[in-house]
Amino acid sequence: MTRLVHVETDGKTLIASIIQPRLLDTGVIQQVEKDLMDILGQSNEEQLVLNFGPVRFMSSSALGMLVRFRSKCQGFKVDLKLAGIDPNIREVFRITRLEKIFAIYPTSTEAKEAFQKRGGWFRR
Repeated sequence: MTRLVHVETDGKTLIASIIQPRLLDTGVIQQVEKDLMDILGQSNEEQLVLNFGPVRFMSSSALGMLVRFRSKCQGFKVDLKLAGIDPNIREVFRITRLEKIFAIYPTSTEAKEAFQKRGGWFRR
């Protein structure tokens, strides 16, 4: 199966963009999770932005996959930030309180910049 996640890196921050607009089907969700786990296992970067750019629909199974992926990132000592989440999906994050455990930014660029703004008075 073709990869459903596109990857870019600048050597310090990895940007993984989900290119599938509908994360509803179990097979698609499993493939995205496999792609993300493969990327995590093969990279040396300690910062990862997961970009949801084209994603317009997500099932609760996809949310579960994200929580599992977050745990894996923690195990690999990788700082994870989410970006580009559609406003309707963002509302689901708010209702399920997942926005409390994920650092979410409007764009990949803002998420990437946030890695540099640690400490002090910075608030996400």
